[in-house]
Amino acid sequence: MSHSQFNNTSRRGLIRPTINRFWTDELLRPFWGEFSTQGNSVAANVGETDTAFWVELAIPGHPKDSIQISIEKDILKVKSEKPEDESGLKYHRREFKPDAFERSFKLPKSVDQDAISAKCENGLLVLELPKIKRSDISGAKMVSID
Repeated sequence: MSHSQFNNTSRRGLIRPTINRFWTDELLRPFWGEFSTQGNSVAANVGETDTAFWVELAIPGHPKDSIQISIEKDILKVKSEKPEDESGLKYHRREFKPDAFERSFKLPKSVDQDAISAKCENGLLVLELPKIKRSDISGAKMVSID
């Protein structure tokens, strides 16, 4: 009886990269575009409910007043520059990075850009991006007959 060792190039090893590419390339890109980062980056989660999309960014140490959120040509930009640490502490290791970041997300057409809201608590920035009602997306209107 022969036993074959698990080979990472087996079918199982080939499926995972294919699934990962599908998730990032086929599903997220059409709606959110490339997850663009400039300079240092912060972790982001993107999801949706029936009525809204949401974006979460892990930004420990960035006070609310240092965060800038803008929308231009269907691109949502979030950037911040953390103020200098003036505590006088001597760090042996610092993992709460970056000191500055910028993240950009291409918005789906179904986002109501005038209703986007944000809140920042305990180092987590949460943006809520309400969806436009389907009837508003199509642009079609009903005309009554007099």
